[in-house]
Amino acid sequence: GNMVVNDSFSIRGNFLTNNRDGYVKNTENHKDPGSVKNVTARIAGLWTISDATQLQLSWDYDKVDNVSRGAHGISEWAECPDDPFCGRVSNDAYGNTEERDMSAVTGKLFHDFNDQLSSKWIMSYRDYETANVEDMDGTAEFDRHLDTDNIEDSDIFYTELQFNFEGDNFFLVFGGNYSREDTYQEIPLYTNTDSAMRAVTAELAGATGFPFDHIWNPNEMALLMTVLTGQPITPGDVEATGNLLYDLLDAQLPGVPVVGPGFAGERWSEYYYNTGDFKNYGIYGDIDFQINEKWNVIFGLRYSWDDKSFTWQNPPNTLNAIRPGTANLVFTPVPGYEEAVTGTLRASDDWSDLTGRAVVRYQINDTAQTFLSYSTGYKSGGYDSLEPVTSDHPLDPEESTNYEWGIKGDFFNRRLVTEFSLYYMELDGRQRSVYSKPPGQANATPILINGDQEFTGAEIVLNWLITDTIQLGFLTTWRDTDSTWEPFYNAEGELIEDTESSTADTDYTITFDWFPEISKGRLDLRAEYIFYENSILEDPTIIHPDIKGYGEDRKLLNARAAWTTDDGKWTFGIWGKNLLDNEVTSSVDNLTLASFGTPFVRIEPPRTWGIEAAYNF
Repeated sequence: GNMVVNDSFSIRGNFLTNNRDGYVKNTENHKDPGSVKNVTARIAGLWTISDATQLQLSWDYDKVDNVSRGAHGISEWAECPDDPFCGRVSNDAYGNTEERDMSAVTGKLFHDFNDQLSSKWIMSYRDYETANVEDMDGTAEFDRHLDTDNIEDSDIFYTELQFNFEGDNFFLVFGGNYSREDTYQEIPLYTNTDSAMRAVTAELAGATGFPFDHIWNPNEMALLMTVLTGQPITPGDVEATGNLLYDLLDAQLPGVPVVGPGFAGERWSEYYYNTGDFKNYGIYGDIDFQINEKWNVIFGLRYSWDDKSFTWQNPPNTLNAIRPGTANLVFTPVPGYEEAVTGTLRASDDWSDLTGRAVVRYQINDTAQTFLSYSTGYKSGGYDSLEPVTSDHPLDPEESTNYEWGIKGDFFNRRLVTEFSLYYMELDGRQRSVYSKPPGQANATPILINGDQEFTGAEIVLNWLITDTIQLGFLTTWRDTDSTWEPFYNAEGELIEDTESSTADTDYTITFDWFPEISKGRLDLRAEYIFYENSILEDPTIIHPDIKGYGEDRKLLNARAAWTTDDGKWTFGIWGKNLLDNEVTSSVDNLTLASFGTPFVRIEPPRTWGIEAAYNF
């Protein structure tokens, strides 16, 4: 809503609340995936200091308290192993919540020096806190339990000074910006001793070739100790000695944690603690030069410089409080980087690049134009929160080069708006997150890898005003992607060297809007059909499950009807999404595949509907 206080000061406020029940029943607790609680608010004041100067101050707030994404297990211990869309999951994460709190204060000062020169100064501060506990095994099995969390607290300061100059036949924008982010990150991994020893068993089974299930089984432990010691060990010996034989095995396997059943049921948590101090400086300039009534050219340059400092801490797991010396299972120390375990490992580096764009535009007639552009982009390198080795070998920066030609305009008496473009883009050093289980590591962990990609594509946008009250829209994109990623160990511990892939996707969206004339108020009706072609099966770096909904194209039919009062103050609406109940899963999550045999998938939201109300003042 807007409120004018006096001739020089006005206030605008917005408030939004969104609540939604979960769309999947969690049989383990009442934390149903899909449940949403969100509150967003904004208040802004505009002070007209003089005819040439204005000051805008705003405060933004966003609070999220959702249930975490559902882990739809596809293992034999899951709720519905063969059908992720059965409507049920068994997720036993500790907390199982996604929380986010964000508040920001922004000031903008506008000043006109004269009719040609104006300026804008922006200064903002944002505080961002988040936590997200997720089930990572898709089961409620106590001895196949793994949760992850991501706790962050970031303070971000940003300021920018921009000038705009309008000449007789050109328009110039230039300025500079500075930002600084101080961030703290905590990455916990939650499990228990029963599950940890199952993971250790899987590692020993892979090393020895024996089909062990759980090392706490006296028969299996007796067989293992007999093989390792060369002395006959019976199941009775294992039971009679309690934790003793397990302690002896632990001593013989440095780096592999082994504890006995006397510690059954104990919590086992591992952590990475990271801090970051990120600074960015930039200066830029962009000029739009009008050659004549038909032709104009645009040139722009930007110089960016990034300075990043980062730290890692990887302390012993929490079981050390009652059993000192127990090695970590997942966040294992990296040889040569023990400083992250004994204290704090520190690193710093900087990156810079000069990027720019050049555009030529031709005005075909009053309603149509064509353009040709060349542009480059840059994203700085950095560090991986879970990979101390990046302290010496930081991630490469991302660099892009893009070529594009297009045409757009209004045709047929301004009833058909058309946009068409062709593009080619090269992206070097693309940063991608994958699950990796290198040799000697019991469980997979997410890491970042670099790769190079090439994109060739086309896009068409059509908006046809059929009558004064009916409009039809069509958007389609086609892109061919060639990717080459650096080799890595996947979640099953296999070295993936065949990392080249080529995919072609076609997506399109069809929209229908109708504004029928009614006696009271205004009625807006909208329907849209969205199609996304799924090419995930063509990616050799991903483990593909044979599961319902995997690799399927996404086909969404959405609709909304809204009625607004004559004075425009009240709006009431009803909407539905995925009305065809299209069933599509994400790529399989293999974090616990090697240790527990418990892969899982995420699902796209099923058919959902809601009502909304808005008041404008």
